Amino acid sequence: MKMNPLGPPRVAAVHDLSGFGKCALSVVIPILSACGVEVCPAPTAVLSANTKFPGFSMTDLTSALPAYLSHWSAIPVQLDGLYSGFISSEEQIRILIAIHERFLPPVTVVDPVMGDNGKLYQTFTQELCKKMRRLLSIADVAVPNLTEACALTATEYAFADTTSSGIEKLARSLQSMGAKNVIITGVRRKDRLFNCLLEGNAYQERETRLLSNDLFGTGDLFASVLTGGLLTGHGLAQSVDSAAAFTACVMDYTFTLSDYESRGVCFEPFLARLAGGAYRENSGNESARV
Repeated sequence: MKMNPLGPPRVAAVHDLSGFGKCALSVVIPILSACGVEVCPAPTAVLSANTKFPGFSMTDLTSALPAYLSHWSAIPVQLDGLYSGFISSEEQIRILIAIHERFLPPVTVVDPVMGDNGKLYQTFTQELCKKMRRLLSIADVAVPNLTEACALTATEYAFADTTSSGIEKLARSLQSMGAKNVIITGVRRKDRLFNCLLEGNAYQERETRLLSNDLFGTGDLFASVLTGGLLTGHGLAQSVDSAAAFTACVMDYTFTLSDYESRGVCFEPFLARLAGGAYRENSGNESARV
């Protein structure tokens, strides 16, 4: 890979940090670093473990963010991208929009981490869900799963139209809220799985492999590989396919581990396959034998 004399692209990653159960910044930082992207984390909350685990502790960092980001302005930090994930308060949405206005990053990816399988996460209220729509106004790419796309558009998940025309209509509704491009991930139709892209005015569906089980952290994994691809000069469709292939590879391996349900995505042995920003099936340089 030819090195950029100006250094690698730099992204502000506005996500939470969970101590156990890999997701958010514990996924974002290593994945983007492997893609060749410098990560500047701006943590929204610190959790003892991800929200799958009963009794988790959570410290909201909303009050710390203004001084944190004010110092970035004073340094000053130059950003090539802004990538947001889990938001723990309405005030954080306002702060995120202010970050965008201050730094004007060329690429902004909004992953509205709100829920999965038709249910919102414990930390999300309906009011916070409504406020999340404001974030779409700054998104170059919005990456909701079907649950999140339904919540953002006030669509009843149980009755959502998952045909091609139904998902396209859902994506266009999200685009009307301000997102330039929309990817609705993980749309299942019987034994087939699709990532559905609205790129500008053009809609397409990219089929990917359907795996037999779900795994915590796959959404963060997918969105991080996608972001890494975009920031290293790859196109949207290529970055989507790269993210889907890497996620499937990691899930295949993770399911062989006895503690996969609590461990979450075990991606470490495959990080070398992301060198250059896009997944390669076999780099010949794995960090571990698997």
